[in-house]
Amino acid sequence: MRRCQKITFSMLFACLFLPVLSAKADISAAAEWVDIPVVVNIIDASDANNVDDAIKKANDILAGAHIRLIVKKTNKNVNVGNNDGDLTADEGNTAQGNGETELRNVAGAGKGIKITIADDVWTEESATNGWSIHRNPVVFAETDDPNTMGNVIAHEIGHSLTINGHSNDPNNVMYPTTPRGVNWDPNDVNEIFTNAKKRGTAYFIVPGTLGPGDDSSRP
Repeated sequence: MRRCQKITFSMLFACLFLPVLSAKADISAAAEWVDIPVVVNIIDASDANNVDDAIKKANDILAGAHIRLIVKKTNKNVNVGNNDGDLTADEGNTAQGNGETELRNVAGAGKGIKITIADDVWTEESATNGWSIHRNPVVFAETDDPNTMGNVIAHEIGHSLTINGHSNDPNNVMYPTTPRGVNWDPNDVNEIFTNAKKRGTAYFIVPGTLGPGDDSSRP
């Protein structure tokens, strides 16, 4: 029977994982992914019907950057301001501050992203269906069909993870208005992935074996 003797950490890793991985792919060729914990706030009486599907759509888009959102908590009927499902600029600022506090409590200091859903995310700017502040972990998206809402969430998370500015290509996720595409600029991917690792947990997937987020694929 094969044994490991005088076990060091590296030898233990080899004994535990190489029998599983060596027949399929070299670990050096594994793809790095990041899971980011998420808290969702649905403001007041805002429509919550499409939120789960919208986050799935956002994950489809963010997969192009090897990022996945993991919802840890969803709060419905969150009271902000006059409780009407619409956010003024001041109410949005309040929701953002509250969101940062809750993220620390749920995900830990410096971790996670807060997604705030409202029927109108910025009443003073009627054409806006989402917003965020660069490097701030709280993003906003309006209720809509799942594809549009998911696209907005992915776009605003791009800004949250430090993309400053917009693409001129309507096929790009970072195009300023909807409808927009789902393609990522490679430079943007490099930027947001680096910052996603600070807010989430990185792991590796061996190509052609296990799906993203499967715990058994993590070394």
